[in-house]
Amino acid sequence: MRQPKGSSENGYDILLAIPPANAWFDKALNRKSKQLRVQLGGFPLFVQQYPMYDAGRERILHLHALGVPLATIVDVRLKYGKCLSLKNYLTKLQRQPSRNASA
Repeated sequence: MRQPKGSSENGYDILLAIPPANAWFDKALNRKSKQLRVQLGGFPLFVQQYPMYDAGRERILHLHALGVPLATIVDVRLKYGKCLSLKNYLTKLQRQPSRNASA
């Protein structure tokens, strides 16, 4: 029985066509990754970023417990960040279960 032109009995021609298609897909993925990196301002992709307030966490919690206003903590004590982002950070900390709690 005759097979149509361009087909093979074992399918080897399909297997030979996969590596170039894979290379094309890899190049396209790298291009898209570079475009995303440019759009994000040079930040690395898929890297976990930690909150900027983690460095002064104990100090922030201590001042907040004393009743110091968040605007004062941001402007006078920390000298970085915004009042709203500090408020969001504190609400997230309060929602998380305590790390030091014994099981």
